[in-house]
Amino acid sequence: MSRIISAATALLITIILTITGFIYNTKTANMVSDGIYEAMKFSESNKVNEAGKKMKDVRKMWDERNKIMLVFTAHDKLDNIDESINIAEAYLENDELKMFHAECHRTLTLLDHFREIEYPSVNNIF
Repeated sequence: MSRIISAATALLITIILTITGFIYNTKTANMVSDGIYEAMKFSESNKVNEAGKKMKDVRKMWDERNKIMLVFTAHDKLDNIDESINIAEAYLENDELKMFHAECHRTLTLLDHFREIEYPSVNNIF
């Protein structure tokens, strides 16, 4: 009987951690996407300083939340997103707005893919 209780407890803990990781990762990806969209809107309105501040906020938020996300997710996916955010910020600092927008779109695509692979579906499980 104690083995059944132990197995059920382990299963429950696993399910809770999986759900917590999914919610945390999805929420983070959504927050980063929203921040990037805002930065892009600022840059389109020639408010480069505001766009730069927003990208710094996005990078800071990503760096803080990335440490926890590493527990739940493969590192390569997070590293690609991290690299893309840093590249976009560098383009913006150098007033390369076309390249900034292209890198932002790349980051948004990476975030969309990240959300898709985190979603618990039959394709992702098997």
